[in-house]
Amino acid sequence: MRAADKATSALGLPSIALMELAAHEVVARWRALGAAEPVTVLTGPGQNGGDGWAIARRLHLSGATVAVWPGSDPGSGDASLMASVAQAAGVPVVKAPHPTGWIVDAAFGTGLSRDLDAAWIERFEACRGRKVLAVDLPSGLCSETGRVRGAALRATATVTFGAFKRGLVCGAGPDLAGDVIVADIGLGRFPTAAKTPEFGDLTWPRRVDDAHKGAHVAVWAGSDAMAGAAALCCRAALVAGAGLVTLVWAGQRSALRALPPEVMVADTLPLKRPAAAWAVGPGLGQLSPTAVQAMVSLWTSAPEPIVADADALTHVAWLPGQGPRVITPHAGEAARLLGVGSEDVDQDRFGAVARLGPASTVSLLKGRHTLIRSTEGIAVVRKGHPCLATGGSGDVLTGLIGGLLARGVPAALAALLAADAAAAAGERLGVRKAEGWRASDILKAIQAGLP
Repeated sequence: MRAADKATSALGLPSIALMELAAHEVVARWRALGAAEPVTVLTGPGQNGGDGWAIARRLHLSGATVAVWPGSDPGSGDASLMASVAQAAGVPVVKAPHPTGWIVDAAFGTGLSRDLDAAWIERFEACRGRKVLAVDLPSGLCSETGRVRGAALRATATVTFGAFKRGLVCGAGPDLAGDVIVADIGLGRFPTAAKTPEFGDLTWPRRVDDAHKGAHVAVWAGSDAMAGAAALCCRAALVAGAGLVTLVWAGQRSALRALPPEVMVADTLPLKRPAAAWAVGPGLGQLSPTAVQAMVSLWTSAPEPIVADADALTHVAWLPGQGPRVITPHAGEAARLLGVGSEDVDQDRFGAVARLGPASTVSLLKGRHTLIRSTEGIAVVRKGHPCLATGGSGDVLTGLIGGLLARGVPAALAALLAADAAAAAGERLGVRKAEGWRASDILKAIQAGLP
């Protein structure tokens, strides 16, 4: 975004014009929210503070009851000019927020590089419990990591400019930002660090008219203690459109009561019928040395695409493969693979997913906003609901990816489609009730939501 600002200014457009466009967008979004008066605009130093003065002036001239609560001197340059114009237009300046109404948070934006001092923390406390519209991102939130810099305002909604900031989708960002609106302020097209596909950008593949059962998924998963993981993974592969599913199983057959009748079972490798793709890891538990050797050999030498999760990650996550490879760790598994703590992963999810596995492997880091790294960059799945945080949901995701891989979907797209479908299903279930959903419910909701 900083580069985009500079590039636009280099074209000859003054930066104050971008500030005016930003103010226009925030005021328009504020009205669209049906926000009530009065409005207190909290301003800070620099560009974000200048946005705040421009917002206050526009609201004042339109007849709204508005006042600026300056947290600091606007400084020099465009922000100072905006402050002068706003005061000349009659915008009141106050020493405390109005006891009712909205707070427009224009204190700090992407440039915050320090922890806030006690005076700012005190101001934020005065806003606690109020409806807040944040400008670009909630003040006090690190735009790169989502870490809170001493204190941060919790927003009802955030108007961010040009594109999402990393801090809005990781760390504390999702909790603090509220509903995020991306506003176009005329920066044009520019390369971004991550893609955030919206509804309509992704198309679930449809079977061609002459489709056959060649989309065969081999699922190497489950154990006597965790047979359900194997069943969920197999069911998900079928839901994703696999023509055949074979479970590689070394446990007791009596544990497979939950296995769908459509699934075949193989006791040994190699399989009698070649697989178009593999899904390995869910519920395997501790593998014997012979099984580990077989899995490593499969991963490194098989030309078919393979997705690995859970117990398989320990053995294959860092190994390059002959064909397309996908790994799907959650934060705890990613931390173990990277040799750091889970909190380190959560504080820098983009950095973590970028370091996971060989560059040729598609790395999917599960979480509130799932990140998917491939040779094409990083994609962010912005959907989701806390009901997805339940045992077996990862097994479902692995099976979905395996089914898509078997249908010939490229690895990065298969990971994105599966994660998006699961997240959308979680949102639909969450509307009905917030808790109590199981992985099998999530899978049914995924199936119901597919075209």
